[in-house]
Amino acid sequence: MLKLFRLVVLALVVVGAARAEVGATDLHAILKARLERSGVTGITAAMTLPDGTLVASSAGLARRGTDQQLQPTSRMMGGSSGKTFVAAVMLGLIDEGKASLDDKVSKHLGENEWFGRLPNAEAITIRQLMNHTSGIRDHVREPAFAEAVNADPMREWEWDELLGFILDSEPLFEAGESFGYADTNFVIVGMIIEHITGRTVYELVEEQIQTPLAMHGTIAQTQAKLPGLVSGYNSIPLFDLPEEVCVDGVYAINPQWEWCGGGFVTNSPDMARWIRAYADGSLYSEETHAAFLDGVAANTGPGDRYGLGLQIISLPAGEGIGHSGFMPGYVTIALYFPELDVSVAVQVNESTRAGLSLLRPLASELARIASAG
Repeated sequence: MLKLFRLVVLALVVVGAARAEVGATDLHAILKARLERSGVTGITAAMTLPDGTLVASSAGLARRGTDQQLQPTSRMMGGSSGKTFVAAVMLGLIDEGKASLDDKVSKHLGENEWFGRLPNAEAITIRQLMNHTSGIRDHVREPAFAEAVNADPMREWEWDELLGFILDSEPLFEAGESFGYADTNFVIVGMIIEHITGRTVYELVEEQIQTPLAMHGTIAQTQAKLPGLVSGYNSIPLFDLPEEVCVDGVYAINPQWEWCGGGFVTNSPDMARWIRAYADGSLYSEETHAAFLDGVAANTGPGDRYGLGLQIISLPAGEGIGHSGFMPGYVTIALYFPELDVSVAVQVNESTRAGLSLLRPLASELARIASAG
């Protein structure tokens, strides 16, 4: 189990008023300028300062064609940033001695009838799942998966059905030999967690992370109707989706299938608090934290590395560790900058070229401002 006392303390510390030098008004001005320059629908952002104070603001619309303004606490889908929650629970089990990073996956899931049909089945380890070096293909990118979602948009998926799209396929490479990002890896991590604990991943995340950190804006993505989810706009082809993918809190498809590949609706303040707790080294043993940060070369961006459920990104403000996320209609980034001792989270309610290109530069700019404040 994660060090709950640390999470409770952080939850209490960061709710204080912002220091005068860096306030919500300043942050709003920055976001408004970025909004006008990029043309995106809306942005929310939050940052924790070196003293732990949380600053949050927003700019733009919660829905186009209306006067509904985004709020700092507006909910959006977090996409793959949700992998951090799943990884945190798994690393807690590692620290408890209930599993090892070098356990073969077969130790935990080998009795399932489908197991031998996984690419690299007998070779892959938990570590290789968590740093995407397993060689397993991404079921989300398989054309047959998109066809199945389009054919039955509100289908509720069983987790082994998701694996069915990559069973019997050739591996991308031998286990441990390269990097290949795949939601499928974290689907399997989730299955291992549930096998070990006999509980659902969502129950464990709520108990170990959401409740101690008072993450009231974060909910599990278990159905199409998601209270408080603002409208999102998409131009990236993945499924047969309308441009406005969410209306009045109802998503155009059942996003339940994302599960441990992401699987959470959240907001920027929650993610700024969480990513600081996740990445600053306080939740795990020194040995586990060292493994957590031992990144492999990744193709997610120039110079990126990937640790255990986290991206390690080189930016002008310094090295940021955390995760970005995409789900049609929404993009997210949440990073902790250890040299500056600040965290930043940014969300945009459109998954467009403009939205995606905004995340890293804005996160870097805000990190510099937070550290100066």
